[in-house]
Amino acid sequence: MESAWDIYLMGVAASVLFNIFSFAIYRVVTILTGEAVYYANLMKMGLYKHSSTGGVHDHPQPPIKTIIVITTEVVLSWIGVLSTLYTIFETILGGIRHIRAKHPDDIQRIRYPLFNLPLPVESVWAHLVAIETMGRVYVADVDMLHKGVIRLQHQPPRQEDGSYADPKKALELLRDLDVVDGKIIDEVLRKLEKQN
Repeated sequence: MESAWDIYLMGVAASVLFNIFSFAIYRVVTILTGEAVYYANLMKMGLYKHSSTGGVHDHPQPPIKTIIVITTEVVLSWIGVLSTLYTIFETILGGIRHIRAKHPDDIQRIRYPLFNLPLPVESVWAHLVAIETMGRVYVADVDMLHKGVIRLQHQPPRQEDGSYADPKKALELLRDLDVVDGKIIDEVLRKLEKQN
């Protein structure tokens, strides 16, 4: 007959194994759905995915939170196993939902590069603005676009060559996506010229 301590230790071992399996499932799902490329593109803009909320924020999630959650699940033994099984189920279901989601053709045309191609920061910005404009998150006006390209200018330099984002290039890429009125983009370009 096994003691309570043995059952607890089996639960701890199972919890560790299920957490490793859960991480592997998460990586596979993010690769299959294109979310790995999407989040890599977002990081170029200084945006990060938080695993606890699923949202996108402008600061990275401290790794200590993830370590605390995993440690708690392992210490809880069999309760941690149930929690990890739920996380695995939720990850797989979310991946299926993401793959089966239908988007209008115009939005899909803009989304595709974000989820499938490593883009330069200017292109990431242009695609995000286009999607948010098409999705009616906000109306792209002169002030909003001007603030956006100013924020884009203040991004850290590229790791590849040390250059900074070019706001004019970003606006021209946005013009090429044909979502925002060209007159608005021209006005923003004039504002940038006046600043320089």
